[in-house]
Amino acid sequence: MISKKLSLNKVCIILATTILLLSVVMFSVLYILTKEMSVVFCSMAFCLLFLLCVTVFVILIRQKLTLFSEMLCCTLDEMMNGKIDISQVAEEENLFYKINHRLAFMRLCRKAKTALPVNELTYRS
Repeated sequence: MISKKLSLNKVCIILATTILLLSVVMFSVLYILTKEMSVVFCSMAFCLLFLLCVTVFVILIRQKLTLFSEMLCCTLDEMMNGKIDISQVAEEENLFYKINHRLAFMRLCRKAKTALPVNELTYRS
């Protein structure tokens, strides 16, 4: 149930809040142990640089994931409309071939259902 309400944005916010709280605790411990602000500032700079790198990484991964899902949807739409035909190479079966095969089967079943009443009339008479 909680997984349905949990989005990527909420996970990022929870993770960022947790990291922020742990950083504050770490800075406090460093200051208590060393009594030097230079150590605290160096650790802050390191944490900020690390946070910047993680943010850039998440943004890049999110863009790639969005691009992939958009291209997948376009390919599936083209396959459903019959604009693209994925042929099978040798004995290899890939995901798009299986999807295309299932779509062709569904079209055939749909045609058979619409043609069935006409065939029933010819067989019954």
